[in-house]
Parts: sequence; structure tokens; C-alpha cells
Amino acid sequence: MNAPFTTEQFLTNFEHYNVAIWPAQILAYVVGLAAVALALRAGRTSDQLIAGALATFWTWTGVVYFMVFPLGRLSAPTLALGTLFVLQAVVFIATGVVQPKLSFRAHGAMVPIVGALFVLYALAVYPLLGLLMGHAYPRTPMFGVTPCPVVIFTYGLLLWTDQRVPKYALVIPFLWSLQGLNAALSFGMVEDYGLLVAGLLGTALLVWRDRRPSGRREASHAGGAPQPYSLRSTVEIQPSRRLGLVWEATEIGAGRKRVTAFVGSAHDEGNTYKAVRQFMDDLRSFGDIDGEIVDLSQYRLETCRGCKTCFTEGEEHCPLKDDRDVLFEKIDASDGVVFASPTYVFQVSGWMKVFLDRFGFACHRPRFFGKSFTSIVTQGFVGGRSARKYLDFIAPVLGFNRVEGICLTGLDPMTENEEQKTRKAVARLSRRFHDRLHHPAYPVPSLLKLGLFRFSRKTIQRGLTEASRDYAYYRDKGWFESDYYYPVRLGAMKKVAGLLADAVGTMVATHR
Repeated sequence: MNAPFTTEQFLTNFEHYNVAIWPAQILAYVVGLAAVALALRAGRTSDQLIAGALATFWTWTGVVYFMVFPLGRLSAPTLALGTLFVLQAVVFIATGVVQPKLSFRAHGAMVPIVGALFVLYALAVYPLLGLLMGHAYPRTPMFGVTPCPVVIFTYGLLLWTDQRVPKYALVIPFLWSLQGLNAALSFGMVEDYGLLVAGLLGTALLVWRDRRPSGRREASHAGGAPQPYSLRSTVEIQPSRRLGLVWEATEIGAGRKRVTAFVGSAHDEGNTYKAVRQFMDDLRSFGDIDGEIVDLSQYRLETCRGCKTCFTEGEEHCPLKDDRDVLFEKIDASDGVVFASPTYVFQVSGWMKVFLDRFGFACHRPRFFGKSFTSIVTQGFVGGRSARKYLDFIAPVLGFNRVEGICLTGLDPMTENEEQKTRKAVARLSRRFHDRLHHPAYPVPSLLKLGLFRFSRKTIQRGLTEASRDYAYYRDKGWFESDYYYPVRLGAMKKVAGLLADAVGTMVATHR
């Protein structure tokens, strides 16, 4: 096939284009690397931000590359190509931002590994191959602002999704990838062979992956419809001794994770219970989760009197003889924990607050390390966000690995629009929580967590006597000598930061 222009004209066009748009190339790399980071460390809005990044790349390429700086002059073909790229950007906005159907999660399975290779190829290998073939900057296609690297990067991120990708989202990238062979043969663009591979292999893998049964996608439910929370496919379920709404798995399979949700609401058909049921059902769809929903209102919890006996003598000497230890045993037996509450007078419910007050000694003597935590709060209009922050704040104090919770808005009964928003928010939270359950249970602490531990242990060591229960707890755990609550390898900077926090804690305790 004869090209309408020479290789020299082709490369000269890139030269003029790259010079004219500088430093957009740098910004493109920043956006691309940020999208990769968001996929590796998923957050509440990471899916929308990644889809927005892809839409930005496709919009820029369609408008600026094809329409503003076309090779030669704007013509019907370049206008058509630009329109197609803008249309693809609209697809990403519609399916990834407005109504999120794309969920980006980088993990170690085969398909995501291929996606990682495509991402690396678009970011680094593509320009390096161009350099080796004599296409040095600025006479080369650059990442994020020219079609071929954008398409390769797009396939890489789509292979990181863990839900079905709409097939119409693949049409334009696939068609563009086919012309990669023409560019490679006509202009000696060896790097564009990778574009052809990305289009053929990427499309094939996505079609194959989405057609096979998988517990990682919502479509694995029969007919694609949500199912009521039930674990009968994996374990036998029996009603608890108190209420049929509390379900307990009688057997946990090998290698499975157990999640327990503590609900501070007595309304088994209220918005909080419905959200928790969906959350547990979404977790079950992954195929490796067992669980239980605990209705706090069905347990006997007495109000803390503030006598401080648990601080000074130990929690076993608490004068309140209720079901606290039963609930604590459920946490100890779990890999993941959920605290869920409606919003009452702008805070968590009374049931939840009484439950949390029975954790007073555990805030002094943290113990739930290696366990994941998240929160679900419902509100009518306002107040829920502060309640959610309150629950999320408590979690690391107790030792949990926190996954930021959600606040759901809607009166009871919810409107159809509110229910749809709730389902999407809960589905995203369940994916993030499942990811956290399969990450290292004992992560390297942040500087803040490390500093707080080292400061606290010095104030306890220097400010309390051996008769103190807190002192004895830290001593018996070996925390006065350890780097952190659990064995962990610290880098040089964190070792120095720890020593400084020790010094500050010692100084504060000495001058009290």
C-alpha cells in the first residue's frame, strides 16, 4: 500500500507537532503514571480518575493531533479520524466516569500481567525503540499525545479491569491497531508492531476473559441480577442463637477469608442492613469469602461507667458482665471486620456507640493487627460523613488495616436513583476491601503510624510504673524494644524518624 506522504514528511510532522505542544508531553507522562498508581492502589474514585485520564488522552489526540496539527492540512480523513478518537473519549466518560462500569485493579493474574507489559511498552519501550531506529525526539510519536502510544496504553489499562469491558469500547482501539502494520511497513516504524500485537492480543484476551465464568465480576451472578446474601454454595448456614438475620458459617474452607459485619441498627429492612447485605453478597461473589452479619441490638451491651478498671487492673475485671467478650471473640476469629451504622443525631447510632465504648482498653492496648477494616454509614441528608470519619479514625488505633469507608445518602425507602448510587458505591467498596484482604496482612507502617507508636511507647515506658496494665502489656509484647507493633523491615529514613519520635516521647514523659 502506497502512503500519501514520505517517511521524511511523516517524521517532520512529529517534529513540528512536538515542538508546538511542549511541555504537554511531560504532563501526559504525569497523568499516565498517576493512572498507573491509582490502579495499583485503588481508592474510592480511582476508577473514574483512570477513565478520565484515558478520555483526556483520546480527546487530546483527536482534537489537537488530528484536527489542529494534521499532516499537511485538515482534510476529510483527518477530520474523520479525529472524530473517532473524540468518540472513544466519550465512551470512556460514559462508561468510566458518569456511570462507572470499568474497575481497574492491577494484580498478579495472567491477563493483568500482559496489561502491565503493554503499559510499560507504551511508557518506555515504544520511545526507546524509536530512538534505536533513529526516530529521536522530537521526530517521534510521544506518549499520551499521539495515537499509537495512546492505544497501546489503553489496552494495558483495560487488561487491568476486573469487570466486563463493553465490547463497543474496543472497536475504535482495535481498528486503529490494525493500521499499525501499515505504519511499520510504510515508514519503518518498528515500534508500531507492538501496536498491532496490543490490538490483536489485547482484544482476544478481553473477549476470552469476559466470556469465561469468574467470581471477580458482578456478571457471575445468575442473570446478572443481585442475589440475596447466602453462603449455602460454600458452607452450611444456620441462624444464630439470637436472630435469624445473623448468619453464621459453620465451616471455613481452607485458604478462605472470614469477614464479620457489626451492624448498629435494629431495622433489618433498613438502608444500613440492605447495604451490608449487598456488601457481603458482593464479597461472596469473589469465591473465597465466608462471613457473618452481627446485629448489635440482639446482644446485651451495657453502657460504660468510666470507672477505668479496664485501664488499671485489666479488662477481665470490668464490673459489667455483658456480651462484650462474645463480640470480641468474633473479631478475633475474623480476617476482616465491618462496622456499619445509620446516622442518629449526626453521629453513629446508640448501639454502635455503646459497642465502641467497650473498646476503651483496646485503644490503650491495640490488638487487631493483621485484620482489615472498613465502615458503612447511612444518612438521610447530613451527618453521616463525620460518623464515617469517626469509625475510620478508630480502626488504626485498634490495630486494623483500614480501608476507607463509605457514606450512603437516602431516605427510607430510597428512590430508584439513590438505590442505584448505593449499589455502585457498595460494589466499589467490596472490591477495595477484597483487595486489602489479599494484600500483606502486616504492611510497613507510614511515617505517621510509626511516629505515633514510638512516641506512645516512650510516654508509657517513662510515664507509667510496672504496676500499670498498659505498661505490662507493652513490656510483655516486647514493644519497648521493637521497631513497631509487629516485625517489619524499616528503611533508613523511617529508622531515623523512629529514633526522633522516641526522643520526643521521652522528653514529653520526663517533663510531665
